[in-house]
Amino acid sequence: MDDYMSRTKHESIWNANVTGSGGSSDEIDQDNLEGPLTLNLAARSGGTNTGSIAVEHAHTSGGSFSAVPTDALFNKVTGEADSFDDISTSATDQTLGLDLSLCRRFIRITMSGSSLDQNVAASYAAIQQRSSTQ
Repeated sequence: MDDYMSRTKHESIWNANVTGSGGSSDEIDQDNLEGPLTLNLAARSGGTNTGSIAVEHAHTSGGSFSAVPTDALFNKVTGEADSFDDISTSATDQTLGLDLSLCRRFIRITMSGSSLDQNVAASYAAIQQRSSTQ
């Protein structure tokens, strides 16, 4: 019997004050993950200016990142393609699914803008593949 709960991985990938022109989260290595990934992005109220959010992928860690395909991100309730809303001065808490089969191995979230000063947190949850001993 498979116990998905014991194989669930939840990890914080970003908890920072993003300033200036933006920044990026830690990379997610999807090498031993299966199924869709759940991405959560949150920001406190009171930041300055608006930051655009993108989810990017690359073949190698630290490699050349580009935007994931538009149909890779989806609303977890409707299953429809979706994207993260921009982060402004209002608090936000957003969750989307990410179809790993449409992505390269390494994934990250980026925020870009001008004269930013935003407190941002991001995390993900996924199912780890079974080890060969299970």
